[in-house]
Amino acid sequence: MSNLLVPDTEELIRAKIKVFKQAGLSTEKEEAELASIVKLRTIIKDSINPALEALTGTSGIDKNQAKTVLYYAIATHLLPDKLSIMPVLAIIGPPGTGKTSLMKQLERMVNCPKWLNPKSSPSLRDSLDGTITALIEEADKVDEDLIGNRYSRETSKVTYKIGAETGWITKIADIFGATILHRRLPFKDPAVKSRSIIIPTKYNPGNYKITDIEREEIMEIAKKVTQTFKTSDRVRDSWKPLQIVAMSVNDNDWLGYSESQIQGDIQSLLASQNYEPEQAVMIAIREAMVTKTGIEMDVLISDLKYDLKHQFDLPLKSIQIQQICQNLGFKVTTTGNYPRVKANKELLDKILSEYELKNKLY
Repeated sequence: MSNLLVPDTEELIRAKIKVFKQAGLSTEKEEAELASIVKLRTIIKDSINPALEALTGTSGIDKNQAKTVLYYAIATHLLPDKLSIMPVLAIIGPPGTGKTSLMKQLERMVNCPKWLNPKSSPSLRDSLDGTITALIEEADKVDEDLIGNRYSRETSKVTYKIGAETGWITKIADIFGATILHRRLPFKDPAVKSRSIIIPTKYNPGNYKITDIEREEIMEIAKKVTQTFKTSDRVRDSWKPLQIVAMSVNDNDWLGYSESQIQGDIQSLLASQNYEPEQAVMIAIREAMVTKTGIEMDVLISDLKYDLKHQFDLPLKSIQIQQICQNLGFKVTTTGNYPRVKANKELLDKILSEYELKNKLY
């Protein structure tokens, strides 16, 4: 693992110790600092390098991605007291690319890991309450709102009610913590995506062997982290817990890599926010109205509302969506108090062409 230590640091401290001794001055502080650097070098040699080899061996990730995953694992040991923000680590890729193996390797490194298998949003909420590091497999159908709220202490307290003999009781679950999950598809909600660090996996020939890693040595590295950070924008904040870990081992190469990833994530977020409401509604209708087999289907306004919120970060009200659909020429009917947009592929094709958004409808 190259370039982790600033080359002049140890040499400079040794020179200071020599000068101080010649002058009859105390070198206690410098001796302690030197011992810390030597210990850190040993940890890098004995712990970090094997950990990186283990991570790259269990999936098709490259060295910088392996560092990203490792620094995330180290950052979990700053929880629950030293961080107010903790991004989601989302491992995304097709079957057979080592997603589960990578998570099992991480299980040996992170702080207080707990495997979750939520069957519903309430069960996910209850499982996340008080969990420091949650590991979730096959998370394509997980409640993205809860995962997004878990990212920050400011949004992590979830209020809900349960039935009791005397009526309803209000309870609060604190779901703040680290989340490591794997999915086959990206998040629908741009807000959750911007709170996540995405690790794409690919097929990598090998035995996908899980390596024993001493969690105590990972914890020792976490103890070296003394930097703090102030919040700025959402994307940059998501990388800061990992960046302060990288700073503690002076990994300037990876810090440069993380900055390039941040810029890409910011551009991706901005691209998802560049649609006018009418355009976003049209895209949502396009996705829902015509199936892969070409069958036209009516679309519930409630479904459009969900998609607009989670795909475009547009929290439109049902009446607003209904008005946009009617203004575009679609007929909106109500059955059983559920308003829906009547299927009309000919009108849909015409409007999409006008918006220059027409693509294959599957």
